[in-house]
Amino acid sequence: MAPSMRHDEAFKILATVAPADFLGAFLPEVLARRGPPAHVVAEGSEVLPVLPGAQRSRFFDVALRFSWPDGHQQIILLTEHWSQGRAVQAERVAFYTTGLMLRHPGVTVVPVLVIADDRVQVPTGLATSLDGVPIFDLRFRVLILPRDLLPRWHAAPNLVLAVLSALLPDLPAAERGHRAIGLVLRSPGGTTLLYAALPLVENFASITPDVRPWFHHLLQQDTTMTTLLDYLKAEGKAEGKAEGKAEALVDLVRAGVIPPAAARAQLQQMHAAGVISRVQLDASLAALP
Repeated sequence: MAPSMRHDEAFKILATVAPADFLGAFLPEVLARRGPPAHVVAEGSEVLPVLPGAQRSRFFDVALRFSWPDGHQQIILLTEHWSQGRAVQAERVAFYTTGLMLRHPGVTVVPVLVIADDRVQVPTGLATSLDGVPIFDLRFRVLILPRDLLPRWHAAPNLVLAVLSALLPDLPAAERGHRAIGLVLRSPGGTTLLYAALPLVENFASITPDVRPWFHHLLQQDTTMTTLLDYLKAEGKAEGKAEGKAEALVDLVRAGVIPPAAARAQLQQMHAAGVISRVQLDASLAALP
């Protein structure tokens, strides 16, 4: 994955690759009660306008709308990320939340704050009152990555949480990536989606070209994760030519190793990062079964 690709772009790809896991990462009780959603729609960025005078988030702002076949009320899961807890703007989250409510009347919008540090207390909502009478009260879900992510994954292994663990600042980049891949493989469905998850882990862990050889050395030396197929996937992602990577994706789909949707998402990401041309993208997509 090209270093120029931002975390918010990688996060949106993660949301499309594993939407049920995305729901399970932030609203596990809904997934447990209702089961996997039948349809997932990613809301366009125009639904989340930038507040006047506010800088756009450098990371990810993602809103996914989930629906179920049995008629359960639709849910929009809105995630907002801050690298520093002190930078959280509760008013901005409220602005985005109410904007989505206006766009989709009757749909429940659940705002989730994903915070990359645990040094300050983060607001869990925004409330106003008049003479002690509540006027407005909005509650947020809050995920503090250094404090909450690994305990939450150990309580209920989840592919999205596994990939996001690469963001934790507690280890050097290669070690963070190595740990994240291990968690991916131990998550339900992780082996199937490993090839799609690998470039996202590299992005979140900030695996640069000079670090990548050590990262893949760690994968190769780890007897808990290095089946020949797993390592060949990692080796091909890091060292193969662009054409070979695209062809390998098609071959893995034909062999039943990864689903077509994951391959399409990976090919789109490779094109967005400038790894393959539009011609190569179109040819690879056409070759998928």
